[in-house]
Amino acid sequence: MTDTPPPRREFAIAVVLSVVVQGLVLLQLRDDPTFLTPIIDAATYHQQAIAYAAGIAPDGPFFQPPLYPLFLGVVYRLFGPNVLAAKLVQIVLGAIVAGLAAVLGGRLSGDRRVALLAGVLVALHGPLIFFQQQLLPAGLATFLGTLAILATWRARRLGSLAFGALAGILWGATSLTVANSLAVVAVLAALTLIHDVRARDGRATRTTIAVAVACAATIAPVTWHNFRTSSHFVPISTNAGINLWIGNNPEPARTLAIRPGAEWVELQREAALAGATDPVAMDAWFRGRVVDWARKEPGAFTGGLLRKAWQLLAAREIPRNLDLDTHASWSPILAALTFHAGGFAWPASLLLPLAGLGAVASARRDRGAAGLLAFALLYGATIVAFFPAARYRLPLAPIAAAFAAVGVRELFRRRSGIARAIVPVAVAAGIVAVSHPTHPATTRLDSASEVRRLVALELLARGDASAAEAQLDEALREAPESAENWNCLAAVRLREGRFEEALPAATRATSLDPGLPDAWLHRAMAAAELGDFPAAASAVERALAARPTFSAAELLRARIARARNEAAEARHAAERAVVLDPGSVEAGVLLAELLLESGDPEDARRAVETARRASDVERDASPLGHASPPTLRVLARALAETGDPERARRVLERAISFASSAGMRAALEEDLAELASRPAQEDGAAPKDGAAAIESRTAN
Repeated sequence: MTDTPPPRREFAIAVVLSVVVQGLVLLQLRDDPTFLTPIIDAATYHQQAIAYAAGIAPDGPFFQPPLYPLFLGVVYRLFGPNVLAAKLVQIVLGAIVAGLAAVLGGRLSGDRRVALLAGVLVALHGPLIFFQQQLLPAGLATFLGTLAILATWRARRLGSLAFGALAGILWGATSLTVANSLAVVAVLAALTLIHDVRARDGRATRTTIAVAVACAATIAPVTWHNFRTSSHFVPISTNAGINLWIGNNPEPARTLAIRPGAEWVELQREAALAGATDPVAMDAWFRGRVVDWARKEPGAFTGGLLRKAWQLLAAREIPRNLDLDTHASWSPILAALTFHAGGFAWPASLLLPLAGLGAVASARRDRGAAGLLAFALLYGATIVAFFPAARYRLPLAPIAAAFAAVGVRELFRRRSGIARAIVPVAVAAGIVAVSHPTHPATTRLDSASEVRRLVALELLARGDASAAEAQLDEALREAPESAENWNCLAAVRLREGRFEEALPAATRATSLDPGLPDAWLHRAMAAAELGDFPAAASAVERALAARPTFSAAELLRARIARARNEAAEARHAAERAVVLDPGSVEAGVLLAELLLESGDPEDARRAVETARRASDVERDASPLGHASPPTLRVLARALAETGDPERARRVLERAISFASSAGMRAALEEDLAELASRPAQEDGAAPKDGAAAIESRTAN
């Protein structure tokens, strides 16, 4: 790397070009159904950011690296939970990344033309443009990582402790955005420190130590939070284990295609049934499965790693939850910037071979360039360890663009002899090599119809059933034979109480896909609401035949049995539902109610308290982390009947404090008033005190 002055003009050109291109793409994508309605992972980050903006922190260890939702929460605190505002902020960061790529290209080459080309390549990088406008951490990680690279370079060149500390803070922030960066930084810092010590370079040694200490200090608050809430050492998050298993197992084609939803819950339930019921234990359990499989099938494990390495070097972007092709259909500019035919794909088919040429040429001349190449290779290795996909390799895009810009200069450099022919041939061979066709399992996902269905589910979760149904109408026009679409329509109609319309939609779904358990469940729910309990029970059996560990079906079976006055069957089904899903508050509450009805208040109290503690999804009143008011009503009733009226009173008061509806608040206040009369009846003949009154209204 050179010490030439920063290419300010080239930086500005790249930034302006990036803003213009990203702005045009943003305008064209406004017809994308996900434009203001995030789905899948983006929806999760959106909800986390809303909670952070309200000052609410999670009450357990972080499942995902927390910096991106915290960053998003700051945006929401400033502008409200506005998805468009978040996208505009991320466009600004993306434009700065293009400028930083120009700086990086200039540092590698000392040539302003190379700097400009590097910035332009990033400004026109279609996949980077798309993911910078999604509520996903890839864009922020690319911004922070590129800044960290430049700060590290400057710290090493100047031997500056201040720049070393800045670089460490940026690396820590990058790791808190995408956790695999931490492993790369740790390895490189260790190797660099060994080199510095052996070279007896005291200034470089102190700079490296400053980077490492600042990085660790940046991560420390997150590590402390995780330890404080779990009593385990978790550096950043607990999602590594399950993601490691998804990419390394005997059936990767199946696991890589798993989406958040029923299949994801089933995957987590495997760990829960094995006794791993908390996040840290679940993380360790999945890691253990990977290690066991690698020991038993070393050939298959190694073959999987080689296959993923081959996919990482493929020009075609591999989708993960979001498919570029689907969303590019709403933006002609994005479609042009992500053009592909067969295995050839822009920009990677040209970018990767040229980057390889530029990396070799730069690393031979400059130790800093060699270090940058080492970072890119190690970062790629961490991606291969899990699974390669478009958004996970995006932090490497500015590095690839800078090396590719150098590669273009090397390609047209005057040479003599055999070298004159070898270089163009090598680049051409590289283009052919990276343009190999790939057929990953995830390419079958994310059609326009599926996007609309996922948007519909998000709208339904927000309570906007009419907008959800409008999206499903469009989805069914595009894919009228999709069982998932009909099943989702049944769910919408069930939510609206339109049971007579929900039943034919669910029936249509089961006829299109008899193995779809959720469709059978919705069919059973509609039939039960219409009073056809035999048909409902039959549909529940079909749901359980399709998915024997379907806790929601067992829960419905319990409710149907209870409605038919089959107490023993109802209790057995409720117990089975709790075993299958220990975190289900609904199952725990129903079991508690059945136990109360059978005269077993102590077990009822334990059941509802266990469900309340185990659940990490019950956020009914707000993202406060408390159980919902209906759950706490049952808990209060169980406490009252087991002789603990004071605690029952506190539970009711807590429920009242965040009850969202006036009706629920009034019912809770009435329960509290009844409970207050209990001491006066303690010495009376009948223990039918406030608890009995609470029981009758709770049942209602």
